[in-house]
Amino acid sequence: MLAYLARHAGKVCTHHMILKDVWGPGYGMESNYVRVYAHRLRKKLGDDDGPMLKTVPGIGYQLLAEGAHSPASNQ
Repeated sequence: MLAYLARHAGKVCTHHMILKDVWGPGYGMESNYVRVYAHRLRKKLGDDDGPMLKTVPGIGYQLLAEGAHSPASNQ
């Protein structure tokens, strides 16, 4: 999942896109898989507050390009 998001860094990836391309075409409605893996990735990356892996509520996730963190995270 991290490799997929890295290939699409800066773009919002929907739950469906991630499931289809990472888990395979037989998946599409299991968005809870994506949420669990996003949580695990944040823990491994030390990104608990989400400045690198941004949640787009109801849509999916966006891996922010290096140095492109939101202004709120620069305070």
